[in-house]
Amino acid sequence: MTRSGRAVRWIFACGAVLAVGAVATPVGAQGSRSAQERACSHDVSRHCRRYVSEGDMAVYQCLQNNRERLSAACRRVIEGN
Repeated sequence: MTRSGRAVRWIFACGAVLAVGAVATPVGAQGSRSAQERACSHDVSRHCRRYVSEGDMAVYQCLQNNRERLSAACRRVIEGN
């Protein structure tokens, strides 16, 4: 897979993680979506990169499984969902 193809899949997976969060987020707080994306993007690339091709829920489950290893900001996003 090309580098750009991996980047597109990774961005899609980050969006999926955030989409799950948006469902559980109050309407007024949904503007913070980019902040949530920034909070978890490094953790997805560090801990869950291999699950990006498996779909959104696989990435989300990976983040859940690695909760103790995540940055504090991403952990707050994940625990808020």
